[in-house]
Amino acid sequence: MGAKIKLIDPRNGQAAGVDADDIVAILVDPVPARFLDDKGGTVTSDITQVFTNNNQMLISRQDPQTVIDAVKKGRSPGNHGPYLLHHEDIEQFMRGMEGTGRDAAPEPDPDSMAGLSQSVQSAANQKMNKQQQIYVLHQQRDAIDEKLKELGEDNGEDDNEKLARMVKDAVLPDDIRKDAEREMGRLKKMSPMAPEAGVARTWLELLVALPWGKYTDTNKDIGKAEDTLNRDHYGLEKVKERILDFLAVLNQPDATGQGKILCLVGPPGVGKTSIVKSIAEAADRKCERIALGGVKEEAEVRGHRRTFIGALPGNIIQAMKRAGTMNPVINLDEIDKMGAEVGRGDPASAFLEVLDPKQNHKFRDHYLDQEVDLSKVLFICTANEEDKIPLPLYDRMEIIRLPGYTREQKFEIGTRYLIPQQMKETGLKSDQFELAPDALRSIINDYTREAGVRNLERIIGTVCSKAVRKIQKEPGTKVSVTAADLKGMLGSAHTSGDKIPDEDSVGIVNGLAWSAVGGSTLQIEAVTTPGKDFRLNVTGNLKDVMKESANVAHTVTINLCEKFNIAAKLKECDIHVHALSGSIPKDGPSAGAAMTTAQFSAVSGIKIRRDVAMTGEISLNGKVMKIGGLPEKLDGALRDGCKTVLIPKDNLGDLEDVPAEILSKLKVIPVSTIEEVLDLALVRKPSMAITVGREPANGDCRTNAGTQLAVMKSNLTPA
Repeated sequence: MGAKIKLIDPRNGQAAGVDADDIVAILVDPVPARFLDDKGGTVTSDITQVFTNNNQMLISRQDPQTVIDAVKKGRSPGNHGPYLLHHEDIEQFMRGMEGTGRDAAPEPDPDSMAGLSQSVQSAANQKMNKQQQIYVLHQQRDAIDEKLKELGEDNGEDDNEKLARMVKDAVLPDDIRKDAEREMGRLKKMSPMAPEAGVARTWLELLVALPWGKYTDTNKDIGKAEDTLNRDHYGLEKVKERILDFLAVLNQPDATGQGKILCLVGPPGVGKTSIVKSIAEAADRKCERIALGGVKEEAEVRGHRRTFIGALPGNIIQAMKRAGTMNPVINLDEIDKMGAEVGRGDPASAFLEVLDPKQNHKFRDHYLDQEVDLSKVLFICTANEEDKIPLPLYDRMEIIRLPGYTREQKFEIGTRYLIPQQMKETGLKSDQFELAPDALRSIINDYTREAGVRNLERIIGTVCSKAVRKIQKEPGTKVSVTAADLKGMLGSAHTSGDKIPDEDSVGIVNGLAWSAVGGSTLQIEAVTTPGKDFRLNVTGNLKDVMKESANVAHTVTINLCEKFNIAAKLKECDIHVHALSGSIPKDGPSAGAAMTTAQFSAVSGIKIRRDVAMTGEISLNGKVMKIGGLPEKLDGALRDGCKTVLIPKDNLGDLEDVPAEILSKLKVIPVSTIEEVLDLALVRKPSMAITVGREPANGDCRTNAGTQLAVMKSNLTPA
């Protein structure tokens, strides 16, 4: 090349000329960094990037002098080469770099070794795992935190350190502490972004959050408990007595029945959930509610195993965590609404261990995988329908039945609680609004049909809302609502169609029904139609058990017709039995006596008294047998206008649960046979005919079970 290169020794300032022909490397002494201005760092970064991209070398230091020395030793220095080789000092070189645009290095030939190496390196960089990049960033962050600590600026402890401190400070049983410390050791060795790290961290946080060994001091003043129940609930005297008896045993120091399970059964709106809250308040315990309606998985009770993504502990453990104590009151609400799904386990079976006092002191949740003592927890279940509670659970419970409220009880509840509560919610003052007693009674009788008071509360709230609107339109006005004002505010009465018949009728009888919303009358109609052999047709949305009861009543009716000598009519007709309110499904055997009475009335033509209602299962021999829901049925009969109710004799003991107010206004008559029912329900007694082969004797005329037995001489034949 014939070029001359001048080298300057910064130690003595002497210069020497060197021929540059075929020179591939130049050895120079380091130039001190003082020759550089502030721009040196930026320029050397650019040069470093150029040489890194060309795969010439790996420059890890950012010292400008080192970079320049390395560049001078390499091949293909790119666009910066002329400056490096012709300028005598770094400062002059940096000034010459300004304005060059720092052009990028030319792409190497893809067929060359440099080009191939660059292609491979680029592909490798693109395939770098995102998790590795995050790991590097975390390492850099940790290094920065360490440096900040060295400089006296503490950036706070990291998540693992906080969790380790929480585990150390937590009051844990010895065996659980060992598992926690072992899991904490595993967590420290994991990458912070590893999925297993999140699972371990969540498990440890739950473990230290549970109230191990923490118990709430229970109030043992039974008088305070009684005052609390009386303050929050009107009526329900027998229910309160049983609850107070239960709490008294619970407070007894030497009592061993700490794990007894209460179950409050009753229609919606009668105060089951509020009673549970009152029990918790009376005992000075925390109260947690677990809604079981629609629960179909065992995992909802026992939790999911930690091997599953998104696993969570069961509802029991979560309730204990929320309560912050090992002896809370836990309300298992609507336990009769649980279901089961194929392949997901049976939640009712999972509750067997939870509610069994002999097992629940070592309850093990699948997620937590540690033994938890539930023996001090007061479990109180609620249900609407007793027969839908799973039988294994039913055997472990003490059932307390809450009957529906009578109309007088609803009036007192509305006056004492509901009206003041709704006035408070709507912002009404006593000098602005008044609901007259006759209006409240009209709402109860004509606008609500329920065992509880939930709908009553809703309608009172509607009346208050309309009063607020009127007051806002006419400031200073006091709104006084009477029974006459209700139609304009609420519309026509909602329950006017459910009354008893207006007059005595053939084939129309008042049966009694009972459901989760309370009791009511159920009108059953029977008519004969032209036909033969007395074929039966039933309608009214009847389920299987009630259809079978209709068939039994049909057979009993045939036997009665034979007994009363009207069987000849059966060969000329069929019979149709219909239960009103056809859109509502109906089931159960308790309408057997009513369907028999309706069929016999239709065949005999004898009218049935309009003010008589009846309930009772019927047997093929005409026996009237025991039924359920008697208090609710009697309340429904009184509300709908009945005066007399016929009940099975076996249900006499259930009258103790019926409020005295109802018994004082109803004539309740126990019966044991269908003949007794006919005597009391029909407007006149049917006549029985006996065919004999001789002249009747005096002994043939007798009275049996209140039925007049008359011998019809026209049917007698001489001997």
